[in-house]
Amino acid sequence: MRFIRYNREADLSALARRAYRFDRGVAPEALRRAEAALVRANPHLSDLRTVPRGSIVVIPKVEGLRTGERTLSGGEVAEGLLRQVAQATDSLGETLDGAAMTVIGQADETARIAETDAFRKAVGSMGRDALTLAGKSVEGSGRRAEQAKATLAQQRAVIELVQRDLAELDKRFG
Repeated sequence: MRFIRYNREADLSALARRAYRFDRGVAPEALRRAEAALVRANPHLSDLRTVPRGSIVVIPKVEGLRTGERTLSGGEVAEGLLRQVAQATDSLGETLDGAAMTVIGQADETARIAETDAFRKAVGSMGRDALTLAGKSVEGSGRRAEQAKATLAQQRAVIELVQRDLAELDKRFG
């Protein structure tokens, strides 16, 4: 199996032209087969806008076509895959942090509003049941914030462990 790096080609046909050798010009049918094979082997290529530059692309065998430009060595593939995993790990960490911080921020805002005189007065005018319900809502929000903080700490620890392991792999084999 051969590999190349994705270089932000304008479209799939440009990537196929780089991945495969078209000796007698580019026959439309051969180009379509090459494009289809690339997407089957690399489903993420179906939307090139989401593919980061430098991503590893598998070049599958296509009957009647040979691979094009210089393909990557095993070390280059490993390095590229390590980089992709590291980027995905960083992105996951950012997403998880953002989600937890949203929950924590909402809980803080709920508590801040619940402490205002205007809120107490408005809820108090609705009766004892409304006051009880509002209190339970604030308590539940606080519990969710504490759970989010604990989960965030655990997630950060796991992400840091993965990042350390990736750095060690890169140091050993990259």
